[in-house]
Amino acid sequence: MDSLKIMLLVGIAFLALLIISGGSTSISSCIALVPLEGAITYSSSGSGVVSAVEFQQRLQQADDDPQVKSILIEINSPGGSSAASKEIFEAIRSTKKPTIAFLSEVAASGGYYAAAGTDYVIANPNVLTGSIGARATLLNYRDLFDKIGLREESIVSGDKKDIGSGYRNLTDEERQILTNLIDESARLFEQDVRLGREGKLKEGLFLQALDARVLSASQALNTGLIDEVGIRQKALDKAGELGGVQGKETCSFAPTQPSLLDLFSSFESFLNPVKSKVSLDYRS
Repeated sequence: MDSLKIMLLVGIAFLALLIISGGSTSISSCIALVPLEGAITYSSSGSGVVSAVEFQQRLQQADDDPQVKSILIEINSPGGSSAASKEIFEAIRSTKKPTIAFLSEVAASGGYYAAAGTDYVIANPNVLTGSIGARATLLNYRDLFDKIGLREESIVSGDKKDIGSGYRNLTDEERQILTNLIDESARLFEQDVRLGREGKLKEGLFLQALDARVLSASQALNTGLIDEVGIRQKALDKAGELGGVQGKETCSFAPTQPSLLDLFSSFESFLNPVKSKVSLDYRS
């Protein structure tokens, strides 16, 4: 009987501790895992894409969480919207806690742009990265319209208003206007990589990489774009070291599973560059 009373008292005490702690047995410190996966968009999210707005929310949650001591950003992205990539870069740079990027399969163009904002970059030996540059893609359907007997007529207030319209070819002047925009965007990309990787870049090799070539992990290491080559566990170890996390405990800040509406939204975001005629991308 006495042993039964003791067991009951222990059980009551345990329940009381759970109630006081809010019903959880949470860990005291952890490494935040914040995925950045898929094509980068500004606000649309869903399967196969990641929005800058949604990513910044998850990153901010990790940065504000007192249990989080360091943030591991796991990147698998070919890039995407230039504006969204810039937002993500600045959000990562503004975090209070140490940030580590792990580049898994692809971290090219806007995907690498994000990595450049972290404190330390580790890449899988087989990753494809680099592609530091900008592009604009135009769809020309003039010949198709001629074949099927369709004609589009546009009334504009200025002769450059319909630049990039698919029913006619670009003039040389218009092509130069768009080239200037792309070059300006690429220079911004370059400046931010220099800022994020200050003191680490090998100037000669970096200048070569500015032709927007895709790089292997070893080439990126030699260029100074990454700090180490290794598997995911090495990135976890580094995050634990920088955050002083004992036991390498992790806590996930992954996005929620996409709904059917999200899937339609992601398809719409894929079509957006077509609808808007001209869009600037950091995409490999």
